[in-house]
Amino acid sequence: MVIFLNNGYPMSVINKEVEKRIKLIQHNDISNSQLRDTNVNRKFITIPYIENLSDELRLILNCVRGKDKLEDARKTGVVYKINCSDCEASYVGQTKRYLMMRINEHNADIKKVAGEHSVVSKHHQLMTLIVYKKELFKHVKQLQLFSAALPLLPSKTDVKPVSIK
Repeated sequence: MVIFLNNGYPMSVINKEVEKRIKLIQHNDISNSQLRDTNVNRKFITIPYIENLSDELRLILNCVRGKDKLEDARKTGVVYKINCSDCEASYVGQTKRYLMMRINEHNADIKKVAGEHSVVSKHHQLMTLIVYKKELFKHVKQLQLFSAALPLLPSKTDVKPVSIK
């Protein structure tokens, strides 16, 4: 705390950060103990081998996944493409947030005063596609390839260009 005080941080900010850290540590302790408890309570069953039936059951169980597939609107870290259904223009963007949240922002921009519209919202008929999903910043090159190959809307002037190093 002395370092923060010496660097001019107010005591209220320091206390708030300390509280956040304590809550995080407490939450991690609870999560870790819950994980240990679930490992202890695992149950296994043995099924006798029955010709044909056991083989089919194994194939079915191999296809079962323990997780539900995430709908596109709830995906994060995606490169997305918005096509205008009225013309050939398209917009390629990237977001670390939920895709639906970002699309809602584009749609909300349509309601702004005419002079404040973004280049995306000037094309009212928007259709969104997820172009690429993976670890976003490792694959920015994909975004550049799409940008080079497609007829794009004019870019905003306040957005910094993407660089790959």
